Order: sequence, then structure tokens, then C-alpha cells
Amino acid sequence: MSRLLVGIETGGTKIVCAAAPEGDPRRILTRTSVATGEPDTTLAAVGDFIRSLDDEIAGVGIAAFGPLDLDQASPTYGSITSTPKAGWDGVDVLGRIRAVAAGAPARITTDVTGAALGELQWGAAQDASDVAYVTVGTGVGAGLIAGGRVLVGTGWPEIAHLPVARHPDDTFAGICRFHGDCLEGVASGPAVRARNGVDTQELDAAARAKSNEITAFYLAQLAATLYFTLGIELVVFGGGVLKTPELIEALQEAAAVRVGPAGARGSSRNLAIARTELDGEAGLYGSLLLAEQAAAG
Repeated sequence: MSRLLVGIETGGTKIVCAAAPEGDPRRILTRTSVATGEPDTTLAAVGDFIRSLDDEIAGVGIAAFGPLDLDQASPTYGSITSTPKAGWDGVDVLGRIRAVAAGAPARITTDVTGAALGELQWGAAQDASDVAYVTVGTGVGAGLIAGGRVLVGTGWPEIAHLPVARHPDDTFAGICRFHGDCLEGVASGPAVRARNGVDTQELDAAARAKSNEITAFYLAQLAATLYFTLGIELVVFGGGVLKTPELIEALQEAAAVRVGPAGARGSSRNLAIARTELDGEAGLYGSLLLAEQAAAG
């Protein structure tokens, strides 16, 4: 009998489940998605997918929204802590999925860390060892890999709330409910729309270029911070905001300015900025890689 890897990516609006053969995690054999509603119904649907698989489950990987408790010594390891997603505070995601996985080994990490793993294996970060995956959409999040090792500490890095220097032409107050004009408050999708008053694609070319300049100014500060503090030398950006035409080019230019000349860097290597090559699949592929790691022990 063949054995399967099960990957689960939980997002704020939907959960995607997939199965791939053990030893070949990118070859997805079957997949499904369910809307992210209240926890009992949503996780029951995930359980239905797992039980529908005919073959033995070798391992399960979960790339989940959070914040998560990722301290393996904690009694609430694998649970969501405090989240803006209504009803999900304290939900034991790992435990509930393990309960229906027939005793198969399971691992969990954050959705953005899963995406970083996917990009490292098959996407824009192949052959890199010091990489960040940054998603910019409804919120801002990052998964970090340094020296080839995932950095999670006891949770996820809350880079969304970094303070940023303000663009000289930007008078927007910011939308973060905690800090106003932190990174997420001025550069997330809702922030960009609130500043412009319309979706970016509705702007004329000049207005879109200015919007990109401002957004890139803020995101470049994040990239430079990761470069200077953790030695991250490749930042892969994904999420809905990065689908804006010409934004990645503006971000590459802004990051080069923010990092500065070679004497300011403390590193002989340049900071590279890239757009995701796996797009919306990065987190799912990362969850399947986690499943493979779980199966290997």
C-alpha cells in the first residue's frame, strides 16, 4: 500500500487540504478547500478530507494562520493564541487534526513560514540559505529562514507592527488598531486602499506610480531591517498587494536606497528582492514539505 503526505494550509478566508505521495510532496494527487468559518465546522471538514483518503497517512503538515504557540514545551503547543479571526482564540489546531489522522506524525508552523519553505524548495528562493517570505495583503507577515534553519522562537515574528519612518509625501494616519501608522497600518492592502480612496488598479498611471513609491518606501524598510539584523539577503514578497503592476520594481529600487552603499552593509552580499514564483501555492507546498519532515521523524 502506498503512503500519503497530507498538507493543510489554513487561511483567514479558506483552508486548503492536499495529499501527495510520500517522497514526492510536490505531486498533488487530490485537494479540496473549505471556507474558514467557525472552528468546529471548519476543522470537521478538514477531518472529512483526511478520512476520505484510502491510503495510509505517512505524515501531516500544517501551515496555519495565527498567532500560534510554537513552543514545543508549552501545554498549548500547536494552538492559536490571540487572533483577530473571531472564535479562533485558543483553538488547538494541531491537536484536533492529529485526532483524525490515525496516529500519523504531524507538524505545524505559521502560514508564512510554510510559504518560505515552499519558495526555498521550489520557488524564488531556491539555493538560498538566508531568506524571508513576506506576504502583504489584508495584513503583513513574514516567515524567516537563516542559515537554512527556520526561525520561529516561541511564536511567529510580528514584523507587521514594526515602526517605520514616514514617507515625506504621506499624510495618511494609518489603520492599525494598535499603533496607527506601523508597517501594517500604512502598507497592507486595506491601508493602501484607504490612502488612495479606491483600489490601486483604478488609479491612473501617475497616481499608481506615486502609490507604489509610498508602499515601496515602507516595505523597503522591512527588507533592510531583516538584512541588517538577521543577515537575510533574499526577501521574497507575495500577497495581493504585490500583484500591483510595477510595485516589485519600485520595491527593488527603494530597498537598494535604504540599504545604502557597500560600506554601510556589513556584508559583501547585496540584498535581493524577488516576487513569489509559487504565488498562492507556496504555503500549501510548504505544508506538504512539513508532512514529509514529520514522516521522516
